Amino acid sequence: METLYSYICKMSELNSKKSNFKCKTWYRISALLGHLPKTLTMIEIQRKSILGEKTRYTVQENGESYRVVANFLAVRITPIHFAGRVHVKSMITKFDKFEDLNLIPDLLKGIRKSRYYKPTNIQKAAIPFALSGRDVVVMARTGSGKTATFLIPILQKLQKRSSEGIRSLIISPTRDLALQTTKFCQKLGQFLDLTCAIVVGGESLENQFMGLLQNPDIVIGTPGRLAHVIAEMSLSLKSVEFIVFDEADRLYEMGFMEDLKNIIMLTPKDRQTMLVSATLPKNLIHFSSFEMNDPHFVRLDVDSCLNQQLRLCNLYVNDDRKIFVLLYLLTKVIPKEEKTIVFASSRYHVDVIQEAFNQAGISCSTAYSRMDEENRRINVDKLRSGSTHVLVSTDIAARGLDIPALDNVVNFNFPSSSKLFVHRAGRVARAGSCGLAYSFVSQLELPYLIYLYKNIGRELKFAYSESDVNTDDLIGIVPKHIIDDLSYFYKLHENQNIKLLHIAAINAEKKIKKFKQKCDSQSIAAAKSIDLGSLVIHPIFKGSDSTLACPVQFSTIGFKPKRKPMGTNLDNIFQARQELKFLNN
Repeated sequence: METLYSYICKMSELNSKKSNFKCKTWYRISALLGHLPKTLTMIEIQRKSILGEKTRYTVQENGESYRVVANFLAVRITPIHFAGRVHVKSMITKFDKFEDLNLIPDLLKGIRKSRYYKPTNIQKAAIPFALSGRDVVVMARTGSGKTATFLIPILQKLQKRSSEGIRSLIISPTRDLALQTTKFCQKLGQFLDLTCAIVVGGESLENQFMGLLQNPDIVIGTPGRLAHVIAEMSLSLKSVEFIVFDEADRLYEMGFMEDLKNIIMLTPKDRQTMLVSATLPKNLIHFSSFEMNDPHFVRLDVDSCLNQQLRLCNLYVNDDRKIFVLLYLLTKVIPKEEKTIVFASSRYHVDVIQEAFNQAGISCSTAYSRMDEENRRINVDKLRSGSTHVLVSTDIAARGLDIPALDNVVNFNFPSSSKLFVHRAGRVARAGSCGLAYSFVSQLELPYLIYLYKNIGRELKFAYSESDVNTDDLIGIVPKHIIDDLSYFYKLHENQNIKLLHIAAINAEKKIKKFKQKCDSQSIAAAKSIDLGSLVIHPIFKGSDSTLACPVQFSTIGFKPKRKPMGTNLDNIFQARQELKFLNN
């Protein structure tokens, strides 16, 4: 019988003239032949079309089976039986509850204690493969339960304390996501004799060194700090059995690949790997950098990135009127007991909204990337505890922050990326619950809304008739009296803080537009063809009247407007014009 070595040599000679061949996923044959045992015997050959023409083999040597995938001049060899793994054929393929997975009792107890009774769709699809020992790539929308998808197999595999060293490594793109994962890991494994250490920036290096010296079973960290600590401590990763790349698309986008490659090189080749991502990268070849062994792909909600329980409400409003509509929403439309997050494009917009809320008597907390990490945590805890029901934030809260269950999302500035919208809106309607996402859309932002709907597979509806009562996926205008009444009170008070913050926000918006992702020409053309003048009032404002439209109760008793000298002094004239221009906006 022909040996695999001789077959590969023959194929190499036949295909040596294929100059256009490019393959980054598989090992080059020239590098492989020097290490390939010449006694491997082919016992099965079958051809399949998977991402191109490939040949799959099952080979044996000394009773050990191997799976081989060959793609012209490149070959990858993977042992079918890894130490400590269960054969794929014995895998549980279907389960409706966690008890069906034959998990150890202490892990099941932790799952129940965490109030997890029914697995999500992504957990049903991915956990059995992870428990069987296969490498898995998991792609599903935000809020689908991906964290438990890799934590449960890790805890089941490790089970109890070991003196071998670090046995599991979880790498996250941000400090906040790593902290969130650590908290959840401790919650699920609270009845297991396992230790967990976190290695992230912004924390004491000395404390992290001490934590690693305790020989933890699981280490959760960010790539930069983790690579630094490993180098400083000459930390061994030879005992790593399970490695997870959480939010892998962000790890790649944020430029961490060099650190990741250095970490991967220190881990055993027969480790189990899980790659978790909310979105598909533009090029699947990027996954090859994570050195996975014949991974199983699990993709859910590919056609619809948003939960079907999530309702979308779109309001057509100019940028300079958005603050008034937001005040109305939070005082007259959204119930006060519901938790809401307002997304703005910059921290300057966050400051403007916060000041307006202070004037209106609306309690809120804020979060943005430049805020001190401790203050950011305190502000998020205020939302979690219920001391405030509104969080105003930049996109740092879209991914990475441990935000509690929310009822509503408000896109104060509509995102230029559909991917970013999915992550923002994914903060509500999680784990099967319902939620509502409001979006304020100006004329310049309309093409991005159209492009979004094309991507998520929903139909964008326009409010051309007052008989429309269904608010889902509908875009309509805001009643004029709401804006007029609120503007009146702002003109009375002429809040100097809001003026200054508003100017800073305008300047920030100009800078953002320079780097804003351009919308496709088809969506721009579609936006231009829409008859915006025929839009009617959105159904959520039905029944509102002018007397109820003003939620901001300012006291006007004793108010006296400033007198402005308007003679021939050019400086005074210029100042008055600037203030009038701001007030009119």
